[in-house]
Amino acid sequence: MKKIMKQMAGQKIWLVFLLLTDLLAGFLLWLADVKSFFILLGVLILGTLLLFAAGTVQVFLSEKKRRDRFLQFLQNPDPDIEKQMTEKMNGADRELMLAFADVLNSQRELSRTQAEQLKDYEEYVETWAHEMKTPLSLFTFLLDNRRDEIPENLYHRLEYVRCRAQESVNQMLFFSRLKGSTKDYQFEKLTLWECFREALEDYQMILAENDFLIQGEGKEITALSDRRGLVFMFGQAISNSVKYRREQVRPEIHFWAGNCPDENCVEVVLRDNGRGAASYDLPFVFEKGFTGDAGMVQKKATGMGLYLMSQMAKDLKVTVEAKSEAGQWFELIFRFPVV
Repeated sequence: MKKIMKQMAGQKIWLVFLLLTDLLAGFLLWLADVKSFFILLGVLILGTLLLFAAGTVQVFLSEKKRRDRFLQFLQNPDPDIEKQMTEKMNGADRELMLAFADVLNSQRELSRTQAEQLKDYEEYVETWAHEMKTPLSLFTFLLDNRRDEIPENLYHRLEYVRCRAQESVNQMLFFSRLKGSTKDYQFEKLTLWECFREALEDYQMILAENDFLIQGEGKEITALSDRRGLVFMFGQAISNSVKYRREQVRPEIHFWAGNCPDENCVEVVLRDNGRGAASYDLPFVFEKGFTGDAGMVQKKATGMGLYLMSQMAKDLKVTVEAKSEAGQWFELIFRFPVV
């Protein structure tokens, strides 16, 4: 009923025109001194109102039918639906709608083609990343078994290259995983310290080479999450600490896990004593490609690590917050919902 009243309101100019016509007819009846003048005038006005209401309802129903067919066509641009939509239109409207249908069909076809190309590209990238794991594993095996035969400085350089390559492959795999149409997360009860230790293993040699001090508190705290995703997030935090360490002090990473102050979540705090981030850079550290002032110092920074970490956190329903004091420390806080 509200829609019909709205339709009437949209046609009020015609109602005014018809009522003025009635008044003109009434004036002519009055001049002709017709008996029962007021009765005739009332019947004339009433009839006009009824006809206007009936016409408005008819127009409303017709427009509703056309609108429903149009929406149906947008959802499914089938030729039969297109024919039903345009068969009762006048010439100009029909030509306009047919032109619109042609453009829509062309855009849908283009979108379908691009989606197929994107899917092929994603599958290729993911396959390539998985294939790269084999030579990386072999490289790691050779480094571990031939360590005594390789000069110490050369060994550390090769280990650095291996670690960077492994990190890039992992980032590519998880980027593909994040952007994929399907997710394969497996949520389970995890000990957060164990996941952090697993992430440390990928950076073991670099951490040892740079004499990192690793400290942990709250090693028994658990949370419900996906192991691979959580290890990846911790790994990106560790990588960030390695890249932005300060040369003049012994680098440290401190792990702390416990309940949030309001006890509605479990939180993990990872703090390092590296370069940190300036206050004006801090709101943007999770932006894609952002490196800030620290990135200008570390020329090899890509700005992808913390971005991918934040995207994974969104998928796992984990909130991430960054705090820092420039030149002193950098801190990441992960909050896991309590289930």
